[in-house]
Parts: sequence; structure tokens; C-alpha cells
Amino acid sequence: MKYIKPSEWVLAGKTPNRYITYLDHETLYLGEPSLCLYSLKEKIIGHGTTFIILDGSAYSNKRIQLSGTLKTEMVEKYAGLWIRSENETSDLFGFDNNYPNLVFGTTSWKEYHITLDIPHNCQTLGFGVELNGSGKVWLNDVKLEIVDNTIPLTYYQIENF
Repeated sequence: MKYIKPSEWVLAGKTPNRYITYLDHETLYLGEPSLCLYSLKEKIIGHGTTFIILDGSAYSNKRIQLSGTLKTEMVEKYAGLWIRSENETSDLFGFDNNYPNLVFGTTSWKEYHITLDIPHNCQTLGFGVELNGSGKVWLNDVKLEIVDNTIPLTYYQIENF
């Protein structure tokens, strides 16, 4: 199991200049500060994400599960975890954005999971939390682990990889 430090995350998205991400020492989960992503304006077209990229070779030919605990405040469109795997030419192998369990509105802390199979030639693994539209989302207790095949997939498998 790999625990991800908040300092390793970066801000991106379709409109990243409309969002800020930081380590929030006031909004705690199990006594730990939370990674926060929030919009700078009340009405926004676009999305922001905070994410991390890892070497995917350690996860090749494995089933992995990303889990994280989210809390939201006034999320206009949706927020949720996402994960993607790519090969050496950045071709997309798999993607999941927590659909249909995307979060909106104001919610208390809740754990979410994404499970997918990683192909044999995975080079990079990217994952994070997305905020579409305005609002605020906190992320904590992020874990990435290799699981066995009894854990069901949560995404559509891309064929022929």
C-alpha cells in the first residue's frame, strides 16, 4: 500500500487558474490536515484538479484500488476521484472518475474507491481529485494498493491492451 503525501500533488485541469489547492490544517480528518481544492469564483465554467503521477511499471498486470475520503462544500457541478493509466507514448489504457458516485452539494466525510486493471506495459499512473464548477472539496486518507481479482472493477475496461 502506498500512502501519498499532500506535498507531492500539483494543480491542473481545463481552467486551473480558477482554482487553488493547498494543505488545510483547519479541516482535519482523523486528526490529519486535508488537501483542499477550491474555486476562486462562485460561477465557473471548467474544472480544476489536483493530482499526482507515479511510475506505473510497479502496477503493470495488477488490479489496483485507489481510495480516498472526500468532504465537499457547495459543489455546483461535481467532485470526485479519478485515475488513469498510460503507456510510454501517453496512450490512455484506463480511466475512471468515480462515476456514478460523483459528489455534489455539501457533504460530510465519506470514503470512495476506484478499482481497475492495469495493462502489462503501463508506464505512468495518474490520479487525483477533480472539482467541476464552483465549490470546495477536501481529500484525505489517500491510499493506492494492489488488490486481488475478487475486488470488482469500477470502470469500463479498454479492450485490446
